[in-house]
Amino acid sequence: MSSLSISSNMPISLSSLRVLDLSNGKLDDKSVENLFKWIILLKRLAHLNLSGAPGLKNVPRIRKLRNLQLLVLSGCSNLVSLNDSSIIYLKKLLILDLGSCDSLMFLPQGIGRLTKLEELSGFKLHRRENSQSCGLLELQNLVQLRVLRIKLSDESEILDNEWEALSRLEKLQVLAIDTENTKEPTNLQKLDRLKPPPGLEQVYLRHYRRNHLPEWINPKTLSKLQYLSIEFGDIKHICPNLELREEKWKLVGLCLKFLPLFEDDWKKLKQIMPSLCDVEVSNCPSLKNPPYEDKSWTSRNLLT
Repeated sequence: MSSLSISSNMPISLSSLRVLDLSNGKLDDKSVENLFKWIILLKRLAHLNLSGAPGLKNVPRIRKLRNLQLLVLSGCSNLVSLNDSSIIYLKKLLILDLGSCDSLMFLPQGIGRLTKLEELSGFKLHRRENSQSCGLLELQNLVQLRVLRIKLSDESEILDNEWEALSRLEKLQVLAIDTENTKEPTNLQKLDRLKPPPGLEQVYLRHYRRNHLPEWINPKTLSKLQYLSIEFGDIKHICPNLELREEKWKLVGLCLKFLPLFEDDWKKLKQIMPSLCDVEVSNCPSLKNPPYEDKSWTSRNLLT
């Protein structure tokens, strides 16, 4: 789709539209403006996907879309801001996807009012000097949240009263943390103070520039963890001392990719991870006794 021309006087037959998917459409600024004039008339709209729209820079007031359950804006690289008076009134929203919205600095205050939210992607923490930004503490109100994807940078800030916010999300199953734009070692060290809920089943860690995992990623703290993915980082060890006395992990899936410094011994890892059955290992040149040299193990691609 090279362009889209939409009039605000659309046929009445579309007033009951519930799903609108314009993903990867090459919408320019004018098309986006006309599009939203029409979208706000779709009172029954439940799913809206505008992912990859280059012309989307701001989300205008869409508070009238009270039936909206899914809002996907991932990959809108020029998206700068969300209108807070739009988002916080979407009380039926179940999924909010803002992944890969590189120009979006923060989410607005009020996200914590979306108490039915089950999946939040692209949550960015910003310094609290900006009174309009949503902090980690607000997330403790999202008690239905099952999937949370966070992006941290040197502009991120977590206050002393926010470290335990995630522990209140008892239904959280998937936690992904991307620290791609974090270069200050002290900022990365702060992740040790996070307290995710013990019921986490999947953890994804990307661009983590420390040689060991955050302290809470261990089989005792996360007793239900089934899948661990570590990609693009400086991790040297999953466990500091790989001995048989180590507490056993219950992992069934493990992904290790682009970890040039990772030097654990795979044979010892197997001993503390006896339930592993799905493994992906690539670009880990320092790994000792890698699984692809062990004919009793097979490696299966888990991630796309």
